[in-house]
This record gives sequence, C-alpha cells and structure tokens, in this order.
Amino acid sequence: MILKKALQENYPILSTPDLIEEIMKVGQVHEMEVDEILIDINQNVKNLPLLLEGSVKILREDEQGNEVFLYYVDQGNTCAATLTCCMDSKKSNVRAIVEEKAVFLSIPYEYMDIWM
Repeated sequence: MILKKALQENYPILSTPDLIEEIMKVGQVHEMEVDEILIDINQNVKNLPLLLEGSVKILREDEQGNEVFLYYVDQGNTCAATLTCCMDSKKSNVRAIVEEKAVFLSIPYEYMDIWM
C-alpha cells in the first residue's frame, strides 16, 4: 500500500477512502528521468498527472518560438494548465519537462467529471 500512503501524504484533500481506492484502480504509476518531456505543446491531454515525487518545470512558447518559464510543479501538486486542458478537452499550451526524477500517478481525464 505504498501508493495509497503516497497519495494520502501528498494529496491530503483526497481524504475519502472510497475516492482513494478508485484513483488507485484507474491510475497508472509512471517514472520519468530528468529532461524528459511529460507533456508537450499541442499534445492532446488525456490524463492528469498527480506528482508523488520530484519536480516538473512548466514552460510555454512565445510568438517567436522561444521558451518562457512559467512555474515549477513539485510533489503533492499538479499543473493548473494541464488540469484546464483535461477538463476542457483542449490541446496543451504548455510544455512540462522533468526537473528532478519524477514519479506520478496518471489519472484518465474521463474520471475527473465523475469524481467531481
């Protein structure tokens, strides 16, 4: 039950045992190394990553194609831009690059409406 403990410690808002069990059933654990791209610009976002370990750098591109740093996402958080894309079924307007080795739980977006 390491996953359950990690969810409870990193996302205390998920305090409902039934919800945690559902998340564990449908979510998939992934590990990514430094500099790997988690989400890229114009990618269809079909999963919401819940970061359990590590950190991710969020960037966008300006009109000239230059990367512009927005913010970091660390464990216990998720990317606001990704959440918005998931909920609105839009393509990503940001790039998420692993800054520190990351472990995350990927939740299919179709479950978010059901759980909310």
